[in-house]
Amino acid sequence: MSQQRPPPRAPWSRFATASKQPRQPPLSARPVNVTRCPMTSLKKKTQSVWPAPSTTTTTRRKSPFELAYEESLAQLELLQQKLEQQALVSLHLERNTLEYYYTNTICFEGYDGESVPQQNSGFHHYYFTSVVSMARRERRERRAREERQLQEERRRVQLLEDDVRERIINGVLAEQRDLVRKSEEENAALQQHLAQKLAEAETCGKRLQEHEQRQRVIQQERVESVRRTMQLEEGKLKQMENVDATRLVLSKEREELAAVQAELKKREAVVNNLRETIARLSRKRRQRE
Repeated sequence: MSQQRPPPRAPWSRFATASKQPRQPPLSARPVNVTRCPMTSLKKKTQSVWPAPSTTTTTRRKSPFELAYEESLAQLELLQQKLEQQALVSLHLERNTLEYYYTNTICFEGYDGESVPQQNSGFHHYYFTSVVSMARRERRERRAREERQLQEERRRVQLLEDDVRERIINGVLAEQRDLVRKSEEENAALQQHLAQKLAEAETCGKRLQEHEQRQRVIQQERVESVRRTMQLEEGKLKQMENVDATRLVLSKEREELAAVQAELKKREAVVNNLRETIARLSRKRRQRE
């Protein structure tokens, strides 16, 4: 337990020096530890197409096209070998990286960026200087900046809300609410007045119906009165005609009465004359006696 573990090595350290070396020229021969590419069978098949050289043509030189074709096949094989080597190296690097990550960096998930006593020690040096650590540090710094910006935005939004609440909600909107409240009160009063007027209109409608009924009755009575008046007028006309006849009769009777009165006066005058004559004669007779 008292023995110290050796410091963990970064899996990419073995390839860091190799990546800084100058690039080597293409391989002129296939390495021993790399298997032959399946593309070599293509070369065999291609070579089998050409006729087998006879003993008489062993000294024939190859054409430029054949040389170029063979060189292309060799370069293709070398490229295939390089790709296989790079795939093996990438796979090995990926495995070492994952192994290092899961064995040495899981314990630092909650690291907040502050200096710790083990930071410069051999156990944690690779973590704090690795790309993962720098990426995490940059992410924490970015999150801190974003958090500060978010707090600033929240403070600005809060100030804006306070300003809106003070200037608009408690100012303009309060006046609007007062106007709306007054309008609602006026509307309620108008609705009540309208209800009263509607009740009065209903009462007036009933009275109007009663008056119309009475007017119809009066109209009927008027028609009856007109009819009776016409009858009376007809009777009056008849009576007027009778009056004219009566007047004629009366005028005739008056004329007769006047004649009778004149005759009566004459007779009274005659009687008076006779009386006077009788009286005179009586006096004369008495005087004679």
